[in-house]
Amino acid sequence: MRLHRAALTVVTATSVVLAPVTVPTATAADAAAGTSAQPASTPSPTCADSDAIYRTTSGSWSWGLRNSFINYINGPIARGTITVDGDVVGQDPKPNGPFGKGNPRSFSFPTMPDEIDPTQSIMLATRGSVHITGHAYERADKQPILDDTFSAFRLILKGTTATLKADMKARAFVDTEKLGPWIDSPDVDVATWTLTQPVVVPAEGGTVTFTSGSGEAGRGQFTTEGLKAFGNFYGESDGWVDPISGSFTVERECPPPPPEVPVGNPQVTVSRTEFDASRSEAVTVTGTGFTHPAAVSTRPPFPGMSSGVYVAFGKFPATWKPSAGVPSSSRPYASVNWAVPAELVPLIGGTALGATPLTPDGAFSATLLVDKAAADAAAAEAAGLSLLVQTYFGDGDLAVKTLSGTGVAAFGVDLVTGRTDERYTEQTDVADRDLLPSWTGEELLLAGVVDGRNIWRTDLGLSLIHI
Repeated sequence: MRLHRAALTVVTATSVVLAPVTVPTATAADAAAGTSAQPASTPSPTCADSDAIYRTTSGSWSWGLRNSFINYINGPIARGTITVDGDVVGQDPKPNGPFGKGNPRSFSFPTMPDEIDPTQSIMLATRGSVHITGHAYERADKQPILDDTFSAFRLILKGTTATLKADMKARAFVDTEKLGPWIDSPDVDVATWTLTQPVVVPAEGGTVTFTSGSGEAGRGQFTTEGLKAFGNFYGESDGWVDPISGSFTVERECPPPPPEVPVGNPQVTVSRTEFDASRSEAVTVTGTGFTHPAAVSTRPPFPGMSSGVYVAFGKFPATWKPSAGVPSSSRPYASVNWAVPAELVPLIGGTALGATPLTPDGAFSATLLVDKAAADAAAAEAAGLSLLVQTYFGDGDLAVKTLSGTGVAAFGVDLVTGRTDERYTEQTDVADRDLLPSWTGEELLLAGVVDGRNIWRTDLGLSLIHI
């Protein structure tokens, strides 16, 4: 016996049949024809400010740390060194003197380009470090008693507040003779300043300047964490730092339009079209060109991503498409594969559960089992689906009375222990039909005539009387 090709149905998401979304018929026709609209030219994209991309392209800021500390390092007491590396630039080198000659007395921090959100805080980051030592001459081993390194500088600007974050490593200061323990302070808030004006990025982009002012009025303050990271060299009462000032340039651009997904020319081929109806046989279904942009899932497991292609074998009615309003219950599957982008295959159970990789250019290959008996069984099960309610031990009439007429197809009731319920204490020989006065005969009755709690004591002959 041969099974004609009509018994094999290939259903795909992009051909408007079976997918988490339904593609409009017109769009599907376009997909089948391989058509797509191409603009004559590509104008520069425009966008609302809320959608625009803002990037800092250049910038720098200056800071002298604390001039009294720098003078101390460069003087005859500390006889220290100040070195910079990376992008940090030492400025205003000490011009002369027996100690500290050439040491920078302030620093410039060129900033790295970065994408920013003008409505949030702005971070200006600088690669490099500043290394300060002092009092090495007082020890025989020449190890500096004062040894501080600042690195990974990040100046955070928000409104009128500037906060310096950095990684710091310093020796705790004990005195000018003893080496203190190391203090490692990664990602610490070092100091804060109040700016003279809030930092505002123009909607069209441009250069933004900022300053905390000059002199004592422009000073900032070490944070508690910054003082500790600085080796507790200063206390909170005198933990001031020099003013800061700087600028940065922001460019505004609109995001590029989403890339056009080429609308392919969906094609399906099958390895065979006739099968022996008396046995199960495999068929390989190959698809190409399934790249329609409208085939996007709107629900889990991957909303917003490609919904892929369903490849199914089953016994469907003549009218079966979702676009025709036919519910999924009218499409019972005997076997099904789901072709999805390769990175999504693990999300639906992998190839062992019928997932098939779908390539970026819309190609897949799926192998299905064609079995007429399985298709018939799936169709029969879908057509005959019904609900059975099994009641507990005892009088089942209350459940029957409640559920009759609600669409329940059958009741399973206890016809053994119900005879000893309180309702029947005066009638020990109650007819079976009187145990369920609410049963109208419309629903199928499953008679419980074997006592489930005393199965081994059941008199099967007596039980048959009740059936």
